[in-house]
Amino acid sequence: MKRLVWIIWRAMEHEGRVSDDVTAASTFEELGLDSLDMADILTAAEDEFGVEMTGEALRDVETVGGLWGVISERSGGAAQGVQG
Repeated sequence: MKRLVWIIWRAMEHEGRVSDDVTAASTFEELGLDSLDMADILTAAEDEFGVEMTGEALRDVETVGGLWGVISERSGGAAQGVQG
């Protein structure tokens, strides 16, 4: 999940927001991420983890940990092996 946190941190930094407290329990709302930020994060996650990030599973994702769960599921657990 470290790589996903890094992707999120980079998106926040690009917008001038920095937080050292990005955890699995962090909500995207708490982190100040809007829909455009999320589109960038999902695109970066697709590239980084080799998964397609569309569909119903993303509709209810509100936390970093929830997104990591979708990535892990869609990668067949392969993302876990790279210390995401």
